[in-house]
Amino acid sequence: MLPTSAVLPAASTAQPRAGVRSPLALLVAMLALLVASAGFIGVRQATAAPRSEQALAAAAWLEASLTEDDVMPGFGRGGDIGLTIDALWALIAAGAPQADIDRVARGIEANAVDYATYDRWDPESQHVIGGAAGKVLLAISSIGADPTDFAGRDWVEMVRGTVTEEGRVVDTEQGEHTSTPANMFGQSLVMMALARNGGMPEETVTFLLRQQCSDGYFRIFFNDDATCDTGANGEPVQPDRDATAMAVMALLAAEEQGIAEARPAIDKAIAWLLADQSDEGGFGGGFGTEAVNTNSTGLVAVVLAAEGETDAADAAQAFVAARQLTAENAGQAHDDLGAIAYDDAGLELARAEGIRRNYQDQFRRATAQAIFALAPVSLHAIGRVETPAPTTPAPTTPAPSAPAPTTPDPSPPAPTSTPTTPAPSGSTSPSDSGTATASAAPTSRPTALPETGGSAAAGVSVALLLGAGATLALRRRR
Repeated sequence: MLPTSAVLPAASTAQPRAGVRSPLALLVAMLALLVASAGFIGVRQATAAPRSEQALAAAAWLEASLTEDDVMPGFGRGGDIGLTIDALWALIAAGAPQADIDRVARGIEANAVDYATYDRWDPESQHVIGGAAGKVLLAISSIGADPTDFAGRDWVEMVRGTVTEEGRVVDTEQGEHTSTPANMFGQSLVMMALARNGGMPEETVTFLLRQQCSDGYFRIFFNDDATCDTGANGEPVQPDRDATAMAVMALLAAEEQGIAEARPAIDKAIAWLLADQSDEGGFGGGFGTEAVNTNSTGLVAVVLAAEGETDAADAAQAFVAARQLTAENAGQAHDDLGAIAYDDAGLELARAEGIRRNYQDQFRRATAQAIFALAPVSLHAIGRVETPAPTTPAPTTPAPSAPAPTTPDPSPPAPTSTPTTPAPSGSTSPSDSGTATASAAPTSRPTALPETGGSAAAGVSVALLLGAGATLALRRRR
């Protein structure tokens, strides 16, 4: 549980605080001051070194986006807990004030069980969602709380129980493994979480290595009947940069644990990512998110920096910084300084109209991951190592305006059937946070970002009608 000094009464509503911004947000917006992170009482101090103004501005904007229940807004009647955990890591990486980190941690503790289990809907099933539980455990480790007594549960025991004999992460019911597996996000999160809580099972590394294509990238969804190179149709699986970055972070944790097999796979993945980087320094995601975007670039920048690829990491940092709202480029979005647009189309629309309510979610998800290009720290080490300051100042002038595509990027259709064991619907169900969708056409608002929350046997997509635009939001689950 959180230290007593960090636990405050929760508010009764989950609505965002309209027009209310934190003191840090006001300081960043008006003066762009650096904020020291030392001296706060609560959860273990995660970081102390000065960070860039850009990272602090992004962190301040995220903190100001929290609801009165200390969580990130969701699409339902409550918060998005997976995205809230992403925001926690973003604040830690940026060196945000400890009071802000404690606030987010409080919101996570209040909702962790509902996020990672079915207890709220079907307590007798004792259903644990493997990927979501791993994400919670890694969050607990990142704030230095007790993983054996957080929200009244032993998360180490819960998460370790989701690993099969072959090293695959799956959901469990009444202590038994189910047929619902995690994807690469969930697999990697569980591996990183267990590495910090008694050790990563070596079989999880063996399983993960089987998901790497010969070119060096990793697939996001697993297939027992086909390798990454053959795929379901005899063709190589489409690259996924987000999944590749997550896999590399897990392998870095494995290497720290002394598992030698991790190094060749890391080197191969980094070589592929370096060759894949765009001329502007950005990266695309996976199927449906292939176009370069800040969300994917933030994740990839982490592993490039971790591997000493300074030039590539700096280029990724500059790509993200050029798409951050500043006093010089915000236009009508002057109340949202620090937020990071998913792509050029989103940036231009925000400048012209401000960040309207029906695409605030895209900015929240993009900012929570893109911030890692400005303050790169691997998730396997988040909260236990100092975040290196950016090697070069991020630009404060806007990027040259690039023409938005005339048609939306291709995106996968929503599935016609649900997985075998779907997560119950609800605001705290773990279909949350992470990788972004392709950008919208210039005449439409940007689409919402897909969540990468709990485990899923296939890509779970949620179609949302956003106003008259009827924008399809595709969400992958972590």
